[in-house]
Amino acid sequence: MKTICLSSLRMATTGVLLLLAGHPLHSAVLIDGFTTYQNVSVSGPPPGFQFAFASIAAANALGGERDVYVERTSANSGTVAVEVAGAGSGIASYNSGIRTTGNGLIVWDGVDGNAVIAPTGLGGFDLTQNGANTAFRLSRTSDLGGSLKITVYQDATHVSEATVAVPADPSFTFALVDVPFLSFIPVGPSGGANFASIGALSMLFDGGSAGADMGVELFVAVPEVTAWPVAGLLLGAVVLGALRRRFRAFA
Repeated sequence: MKTICLSSLRMATTGVLLLLAGHPLHSAVLIDGFTTYQNVSVSGPPPGFQFAFASIAAANALGGERDVYVERTSANSGTVAVEVAGAGSGIASYNSGIRTTGNGLIVWDGVDGNAVIAPTGLGGFDLTQNGANTAFRLSRTSDLGGSLKITVYQDATHVSEATVAVPADPSFTFALVDVPFLSFIPVGPSGGANFASIGALSMLFDGGSAGADMGVELFVAVPEVTAWPVAGLLLGAVVLGALRRRFRAFA
């Protein structure tokens, strides 16, 4: 298991957020700033499938609460964990032990403290901000590679999802990606979600390979990309990457 440890993460993340604020992205919606600490894990015997859940009040998370689910799918007694703001303020990380597989799920569905997803818990929140926002923007990394699945609920029967590849990168350099709302696939029994009236949102860490670790930061909904915001964000990504390469430590 590897842990990203960056003493200057807060400064770097703040710089990127300032880049966002300094450009015409006033309608941007912060899904989660990942600054409220949380750690959910399964570890040790009995071997095989294990599951854990915890919720926490988080003022900087959409809906005011963050629910985290973790499960171990391998037959051993290894550790699988999701930690928020542990490696540094602004990062949500998924970690799995040697020869251990599993996944982690983060859910934003309002204040309920319940392990069952409330598909209307956010009460019809408008992610688009009257049509201005058209994509999710996030920064992700992984040592062995994996994927993220973002699921948007309008209600129990109108659901959309998109899968985001997380390329393998042993250097753990975070890379920005935009996920257009139009790229989401309808998976609900009655069709896709209306992004202007959502009830819940989730992000699944699929570790894929045994021992894989992943990290996510900068999870926002944003307007259509324009040249100047992209240039600023790319510059911010370069700065963040340089800091991580310099201050990275593995445990």
